[in-house]
Amino acid sequence: MKKRKAFVIGIVTAVVAVGAIYVGQAMHYSSSKVFFKDTTIAGVNVGGSTADQAATKLKTAMQDQQYTLKDGSKTVASFKTNQVNLKVTSKQALSQLIAKQNVWSWPAHVTTATADSIKLNASSANQQSVQALAKSIATKANKTRTAAKNASFSYQNGQWVVTKEKAGNQLSTAKLAKSITAAIEQGSNTVDVSKDWLFVNRC
Repeated sequence: MKKRKAFVIGIVTAVVAVGAIYVGQAMHYSSSKVFFKDTTIAGVNVGGSTADQAATKLKTAMQDQQYTLKDGSKTVASFKTNQVNLKVTSKQALSQLIAKQNVWSWPAHVTTATADSIKLNASSANQQSVQALAKSIATKANKTRTAAKNASFSYQNGQWVVTKEKAGNQLSTAKLAKSITAAIEQGSNTVDVSKDWLFVNRC
């Protein structure tokens, strides 16, 4: 009987201890206002950092980072992060991201396998900057790329003739912007634009 009582007391003590650790850690994240362990933004680990500390890390890591746009083995263009004018280093924006964390879910962030990867496109201002950059790159690149042609009908020698569509390799600004955003989010220095071509409308 005594053994059983001791066992029950041990179990209760363990549960209380685990509960205390759980609540304690939740309160820690709530009061210290830091990112969960191993949280990454654009490939930069900001885990355990306050908004100020994360802003400094991101600014240092991204201030002169270069990205190369590739279509297969061909280099289409390149740009540096300062050309995009990303608002990722905004302390206010980072504070808002920390505030959105569910402090009670901290156990799921103990290992890197469950770390968060926060996206840069949460801000519409960032998207405007990326869209402007994508438009500039596509406009310049498309001057030397082949335009797609839609299928057409024409009346020749007393009959209707169908001219088939012609594929081109000009870049879509919208698709290019998505690829640029994805590369920056993932911390990749190469932007794959091989699937960012404009397509013809089929008749």
